[in-house]
Amino acid sequence: MMRVSGAVEILDDATLKSRLLEDRPWLRDIGISGPDDPGLGVFRVAHGEAYFWTMAWNMQEAEAPRVRF
Repeated sequence: MMRVSGAVEILDDATLKSRLLEDRPWLRDIGISGPDDPGLGVFRVAHGEAYFWTMAWNMQEAEAPRVRF
């Protein structure tokens, strides 16, 4: 499992949301009606860190190698 932490930037971009719906038509199957649907939220984590957690790192998460971005 990849775990990511950092500051979230909310992206309120109708063009991006429309493209998201085109690329992932299954979103309409779960009830998203269009780019203006309040249930559709787009965000990015532009700066932060990530690491991969496995059972080998269980109870040792602080020591798992991190990748900063």
